[in-house]
Parts: sequence; structure tokens; C-alpha cells
Amino acid sequence: MIRFLLLITLFGSASVLGCAFGSVFNISSNSVDEEDNIISNSSFENIDFEAQKLPASWYILSERDDLIILDSSVCHTGNSSIMVKSPETEITLVSAAFEIDPTCIYYSRCFVRSDDRSTQPLTLYLFAFDIAGNPVNTFSRKIFPTENWAKLDFTSAFFKSSAKVGRIAINIPEKENVSFWIDDAESYRMHRFAFSQE
Repeated sequence: MIRFLLLITLFGSASVLGCAFGSVFNISSNSVDEEDNIISNSSFENIDFEAQKLPASWYILSERDDLIILDSSVCHTGNSSIMVKSPETEITLVSAAFEIDPTCIYYSRCFVRSDDRSTQPLTLYLFAFDIAGNPVNTFSRKIFPTENWAKLDFTSAFFKSSAKVGRIAINIPEKENVSFWIDDAESYRMHRFAFSQE
């Protein structure tokens, strides 16, 4: 975890807490319109051929990016997912940046599975930064993957008024005897608050 926090700082983030909720405000998969997803290449369909066939619009925080595989045989939706094959170290996928409106609520989710029940959690994050790239909010939720696809989701609210840019990140634990799959990593800008943030 220390290594992850040091690496994510490269993107202007740290553990500055915000307010994350499981199902508050009654936001769920039924509330979102797929066309409003603000994460580029969220289902890992597009490949960055210059980056050793890694998913376009995503960054890999690990010295072992050879463990990241685009898998067309196991998918939640679409034609491919990300497979992390028996990771010998923590690996973190970080999305391209997107604009944050601090007066809005955001709903973020991804779908995960593994080839065996994991005793270490996989974590989904939403990081928010100010215009200078300084960290202002961090939201997160964990899941213990199993052999079945499971949704990992949360809503985020009460951002600092200085929040301007966001990224989502997925932290895969070190687990040499378990492989993980990730698909449909998404975030949606939902309701706007009727009051301004301090």
C-alpha cells in the first residue's frame, strides 16, 4: 500500500478524504445512462499499440506491466477485459483525467472477478485534484473478488470547491496464486447540489 500511495502521488494525489457512499442518494446502475460515462476506454476495447498493447487512455503503475493482458475470452461486456495474471506485486490501473464539477454527485463502478476466491481486496478509487494538480479528495471502496463477476461501486459527494480534475484508479493486490479480471470501469456525473461548496 505504501508503494501504491507513492506512485499515485505522481498523478497529484494522496490520501485526502472526501465522502464516499455505497447506495446513498438512491443512485445505482438503474440510474445511469451508458452514454454519459466520462471514463475513456472504460471497457478496455481500444489498444495503445505503442505501449505494448496495453489499454489506451489508461496508465499502469507497476514495474510488471507484462502481467497486464487484454483478454478476449473472459469479458463482462464487449469484446475484452483486463486480466492481471497472478500478480507478484501490487498493480494499479489509472484512468485518463476528466473534469470534476465539485457541486455534483459522481457514481463510479467497475466489474471484477478472479479465478479463485481472493483473501486480499481489490480497491476502486476516485481521486480529485485542484487546477494545480494538488490532491483535494480521495474516495474508495474495496471488494474481495470471487469466480463470478461482481460490481464494485460507490457514490462520491461533498468535494472541495477547488476540485477540478478527477481520475479513477483500480488497485490490484499482490496475489501470486490468483488471477484477476477487470471490465467496465466507469464514472458518471449525476445530481447537482443546490448549494455551493466551501
